[in-house]
Amino acid sequence: MQGGNSAYEKKSQRLIRISTMNFHFSQGVYPHWYPIVRDTRLCCHYHLHEHIEIIVVDEGCVTFQVSGKQYDLYANDILFINPFEPHSGYIPDEYDRTVYHAINIDVNRCKAVPSLLLKHILNDLTNGRGVYPNTLNVNQDVKKELLEYSRGMIRNCAEENELCQIANMFSFFDVVGKPTYSVNEKENKRSAEFIKTVVLYIQETPLQDISLEAVSNMLSYNKAYFTTLFKKNFGMSFTDYVNNYKIEMAKGYIRNGNYNLNDVAIRSGFNYYAYFFKKFKSISGVSPSDFVEQCRDHNNRK
Repeated sequence: MQGGNSAYEKKSQRLIRISTMNFHFSQGVYPHWYPIVRDTRLCCHYHLHEHIEIIVVDEGCVTFQVSGKQYDLYANDILFINPFEPHSGYIPDEYDRTVYHAINIDVNRCKAVPSLLLKHILNDLTNGRGVYPNTLNVNQDVKKELLEYSRGMIRNCAEENELCQIANMFSFFDVVGKPTYSVNEKENKRSAEFIKTVVLYIQETPLQDISLEAVSNMLSYNKAYFTTLFKKNFGMSFTDYVNNYKIEMAKGYIRNGNYNLNDVAIRSGFNYYAYFFKKFKSISGVSPSDFVEQCRDHNNRK
């Protein structure tokens, strides 16, 4: 499988799961799972999932790309990632130490909690009728409350106090309020099963073989209808999503020490180097050769 475990692999039976990301590069300190190799600053691959994810930063800086938008997060910043929003994260080179927490809320298990309002909100977030802004657009007093309840979920997870953890989650959603709703809710409704099927196809298919025709045939759709469904469910075109995915894979190959860009382009599923170069620069903001130099300099400093 490309890119590691499936985005939908069941990793925990907990309603709320906390992952603490502790990076101290000069001291060789990384999260225990850090499979993206020690010569990279990528802290999560380009992916999406059905869970709600809340990022809370303790120290340093982490940069997230969410649905094509960039957010630089510093100490006490919060980022809200809605279900099925494509995202990736990395730590900027100038920060030696960064600590943040990823709070993952299992939407399906959460719906079993006896609250009709919460269940309604979660259904709307999952199917795309409603959405929370990633930065939550709140004033400092509200942000202070959200931090308090977020850190309550983190603290109670460490203490294995699930009751208090759930109480903090309810308080968090009470402060955030209702999500934003589209003018035309019916048109913007997402299909969770469609998203899962397409993402699993992309993850499990060799990069060179990913194609619009193949996935539309697999689902028994014509290409025009599949393209419309994909745009509605993912918020971007199939080609843009796949190119973003391939470029993240290319970055991983380079960070792992493969500086032969022709080989990287082929391994990332690009048949023509000129197209690889164009997409790499437009998506990453730097050329592949500049990115190689950045990685080489970083590796040499280690």
